[in-house]
Formats: sequence, C-alpha cells, structure tokens
Amino acid sequence: MSEHKSLLTYLAQALEHYREDRQSEVTSAPPNTHTERKHRRLRWLLPNGGTILIVIILLTTQSLWARPFQASL
Repeated sequence: MSEHKSLLTYLAQALEHYREDRQSEVTSAPPNTHTERKHRRLRWLLPNGGTILIVIILLTTQSLWARPFQASL
C-alpha cells in the first residue's frame, strides 16, 4: 500500500536529516581555529547567488517600475 505524505512531512523529514548530518559533523570536527571562524563570518556576510540575481533584475528593470504612471487620454 502506498502511503501519501504531505509536503510539510517531507520538509520536516529533510530538516531532521539535515540536522542529524550537521550534528555528526560538529561532534566529529576539531575545535575551530581563528581562521575557520573568520571564514565562517565572511561566508555569512557574502550574499548568495539568488540575492545577487534579484538585485541585478531590480537594477535592470528600474527604468520600468520607477516611471510615474501616465493616464491615458
């Protein structure tokens, strides 16, 4: 019998799996050094590809949405 699961169930299972993987990485990883902490902070501050793409789209379409609406006569 096939069991149908909702999208939220799949997402919750994926999140649990991710957390288990991260926890095993944290417990097996050596203590952080100064350079590793710097690298993590730098990575946190840099935008990801999706953010850069949205900014580029907004900047290139600026002339379209920045104009005032003109009433048709």
